[in-house]
Amino acid sequence: MIDERDLLQRTARRFAPAPGIVERVYRRRDRKRRNRRIGAGVLALVLAAVAIVSVVRAFRAVGHLTPAHEPSIAPVAACPPGSTADEPGPVDQARPSSHYSNMPMAFDRDSGRIVLLDPRAHATTTWTFDVCTNTWHRMSPDRQPRGIQRDGRLVYDADSDLTIALFGERQVWAYDLESDTWIEEGLAPIHTGGLPNIHMAYDPVSGLVVVREAVPSRSRHPYLSDFRSWLWTYDVDSDVWVEIHETIPMDQPGSQWFTDPPDWLQFVYDASVSRFVAFVPQGDTPAWTFDLPTATWSPMKAIAPSVNTAYGLGEEAVYDEAAGMTVMFSRGFVVGYDASADRWTTLYGHPWEQPGCCQPGPLNRVYHQMVYDPINERLVVYGGSVLDRTPSQTTDVWAFDVATREWTQLVAQS
Repeated sequence: MIDERDLLQRTARRFAPAPGIVERVYRRRDRKRRNRRIGAGVLALVLAAVAIVSVVRAFRAVGHLTPAHEPSIAPVAACPPGSTADEPGPVDQARPSSHYSNMPMAFDRDSGRIVLLDPRAHATTTWTFDVCTNTWHRMSPDRQPRGIQRDGRLVYDADSDLTIALFGERQVWAYDLESDTWIEEGLAPIHTGGLPNIHMAYDPVSGLVVVREAVPSRSRHPYLSDFRSWLWTYDVDSDVWVEIHETIPMDQPGSQWFTDPPDWLQFVYDASVSRFVAFVPQGDTPAWTFDLPTATWSPMKAIAPSVNTAYGLGEEAVYDEAAGMTVMFSRGFVVGYDASADRWTTLYGHPWEQPGCCQPGPLNRVYHQMVYDPINERLVVYGGSVLDRTPSQTTDVWAFDVATREWTQLVAQS
């Protein structure tokens, strides 16, 4: 009997595919099987724990019920013994360029590193940041995304163990950190010709990347027109896009942000409620949640606070797994949103319009990038523009711990 792998290799040779395509297909398949086995084990442990807790609670008086948070979004690496995650990295180390803000970042859970794209003029470079040693590493892939705009998006696909990059030119690339390889995928079927009209988030339940785009419907000027939005799912293993026909109750409070400029919109997957959370931090509208299986948007009641993003690009919020909330930071203000309780909390600083909001250090900045570090259970902030008498670009790295509400400098400004 002919082996399946041998048959695929014979067929592939007839059509002269790109080098390594067969190995890549099987590597992706094996990764998905591995992740599903680990996920099944985690789920079994969680179900067993729930059963034990239920038995114990049966013999206790009924108290205040608290929402149960889901297990980790995906397995994550651990720092090796002797790591120095809480000590600053070398100040003289090489690092990404300081010429651009909004360099896209994503956290690779399997390797325990942050992936960053530095879109220097006609020469994109790929960097990784080791959160266990607080050191930058310039990678050396054979090829890198080319001709891109600086305002791209990155998201880590845990199911496939790949970092997905999407740019305004509709280019889609996938990065395998283990092999230091960029793979060019097919063009995205999106309508917009540039960012910040695109937002991306990963759904760990379906294993798909969800993309939201907004396109001006009346005028070419992005601030003088209504916007029409689309939602897509993307499966990197098959390179397939599927449009989601979403249900939007436009008569509900706060629904105007579906037709407003998308610059301030934040779009995050919240594992505590197994939904996507979207909000505009302007102090006058509530957050909305999106349920992927039913393709339905639902308005919440609590009004999102006003946070100055200085026309940011929608990368100022991430989901903190340890805290079980979506956390947003910009210009001196850190706020958290507990979707399970529909409650906003000020975690650090003051609103930007209040005196003393923007002290030196990590706070007085916009246009930065932020990711969640699940290994050390903290937020990691890189770069951005410091709003001083003379705005300047930064190359320092900071971490914020929601539990202690403290900032830690991981790499000082060079």
